[in-house]
Amino acid sequence: MDTLTISPSDFTTKIAFKSIQVKKVLNSSLGPNQVTPKFLPNPFDVSVTKYKGVPSISFSFKVYIDANNTSQLYFKVDKTNTKFCLEYDHAEETPEYVVEYTITAEYGCTSLHTNDEVTLYLMDTDPITSSGKKTTVQPST
Repeated sequence: MDTLTISPSDFTTKIAFKSIQVKKVLNSSLGPNQVTPKFLPNPFDVSVTKYKGVPSISFSFKVYIDANNTSQLYFKVDKTNTKFCLEYDHAEETPEYVVEYTITAEYGCTSLHTNDEVTLYLMDTDPITSSGKKTTVQPST
């Protein structure tokens, strides 16, 4: 993905905590000497689904985050309802271990429809760095 400049102030609305489920996978495929200085967490296995007749969209994605991270994760949306961001605080040092998180969330939104494009970011708040993935809203099956 092309590099874009985003900041925490771009994401003004938090998606309710109760709608976010985080599952720690303890035996991550990334361990010692497999996390390189070029390692930048990216959202992966991203799916965004719109259910017919329901004014919301569902997110499901996975991310790798430093195993020593103790900060709160925040899932936010920008004012256009097309950019979503999982914020976290990541140490500047390359982590020795990472943990795989599976995130699922529901977001009430009437402006997004099937085939609309959204971008999902993973943003480190200190120092501010980000990576993202564009995806298309899919119909439910």
